Amino acid sequence: MKIAQLFLRNHLDFVLISGTGVVLFMLIALVGDISILDSNHRQTQKVLKDSMKALDKEQKEQQQIIHGSPHTPLSYRTCAYFSYWSVYEPRNFTPSDLPISQLTNVFYAFFDIDCETGKVVVIDKWSSLEMPLKFSPCSDDIKTLYADGTAEAKKLKQFHFSKKTIGALKQLYQMKLIKPSLQTSMSIGGWGRTDGFKALMKDESKVEQFVSSCVCAMQEFGFDGVDLDWEYPSNDEEGQFLLHLVSSLKRKLSQVEAHYELPPDTFLITLATPASLYTLQHYPLSRLDLFMSFWNVMTYDFAGSWSPQTEYHSNLYSPKGEMLSVKDAMAYYVRHAIPPNKLIMGLPNYGRGFGNTDGYNKKFKGVGKGTSDEEGIYNYNMLPQNLKDNEKFDPEAVAAYSYEPVSRTFVSYDTPRVVREKAKFVKNNGYGGAMWWEACGDFYFDNPEQSLLLNFVDELGGSQTLFKTPSSQHQDNKTKSAFYKKSNTLKGLI
Repeated sequence: MKIAQLFLRNHLDFVLISGTGVVLFMLIALVGDISILDSNHRQTQKVLKDSMKALDKEQKEQQQIIHGSPHTPLSYRTCAYFSYWSVYEPRNFTPSDLPISQLTNVFYAFFDIDCETGKVVVIDKWSSLEMPLKFSPCSDDIKTLYADGTAEAKKLKQFHFSKKTIGALKQLYQMKLIKPSLQTSMSIGGWGRTDGFKALMKDESKVEQFVSSCVCAMQEFGFDGVDLDWEYPSNDEEGQFLLHLVSSLKRKLSQVEAHYELPPDTFLITLATPASLYTLQHYPLSRLDLFMSFWNVMTYDFAGSWSPQTEYHSNLYSPKGEMLSVKDAMAYYVRHAIPPNKLIMGLPNYGRGFGNTDGYNKKFKGVGKGTSDEEGIYNYNMLPQNLKDNEKFDPEAVAAYSYEPVSRTFVSYDTPRVVREKAKFVKNNGYGGAMWWEACGDFYFDNPEQSLLLNFVDELGGSQTLFKTPSSQHQDNKTKSAFYKKSNTLKGLI
């Protein structure tokens, strides 16, 4: 089905919402009969082109209303992706291990799309819904949240902390009960899961099923939003379809907010998007931004097994201008009219390894076993001591690495020194904060001096600088609770 038909079939209103208010934009069909478009490709293209021109014109007129000030945000977001496989060996990491006092957002990765129906589905039912999990929030984290020793803190500790939880999704909601301002989103897609998004392109009825099932899943599992991780739209047609999908989802969530008498923008829509300028060419960035809460920019994996030689995989700068960098990727979004304070910089909780090499910027053969279940991947909190002993810092690129000459292994990763420089970069450029893939890779309160998250937050100015959800949008709000009470999964918690 042509993308133009998808726009025209939904030729009602696009609800364009930002943190400052609601802007109604009417996309009017310029032809009356969809069947005519099926037989006239040229007219279809003309309608799409005219529609995009209209959207461009409206966007320019509403730019200041929608985005507000592009300057430094008053508060920052710190986000982490929690993967459903984290609960297994060797990670053994559950939602109760999340340092929620230092986080504003958690993304549950991943859900998938059923290609036959278009509905959102749980990938691993055992880990997500059925597996008995320990529940032991870090005491230092709880002290940070409830430093005053209030009755609320004591009640929460007595009620929740001695219990086991069935399934990671339920336990994640329990963390929201401990910290009501914590926002959680269901992340749909992920690397290697493009088929679901492409299946939606072929049938508009599947788009409707997808949007409806997103709302149902949010109710069932207590989420505050939807994060789409399509890696990646490979042409302009797929990019335009992503725009249609996001706008359809935004329209539906706005209807739900109105039904439950919730403030606009209560529910989040985010995208996990690439750093590669080549891949980004297929994203209609400025149009997508009209529907976005914020962007999770994946500024990592700049180098790996596919590279011709060893490189850094998340360097802040590119001194010689010959490799990818965080700075260049973030600047690309800004040049395409994305407000800096809506851009969340991605950081890795892992290193990428290269084997049989003589060091940085050298040829290599293979990536080695690593410490994860993926070859060449070293969880930051599992780096072998022989690598830590050979750690180096590149001040020009703002990147850390280790080269171990005996095994001839090179590993690129972030360190506390690197993330502090990245925190300064976020502050100096007015960006919205940072996100980490993935949550299980950091030390947190077990080794706070070496924790990437804790060092980053400290450099920002402490947890008092972090974004706090307006009290009217907390899940203990009566109308929000009514939305969640459709859930069977959360029974007994709400």
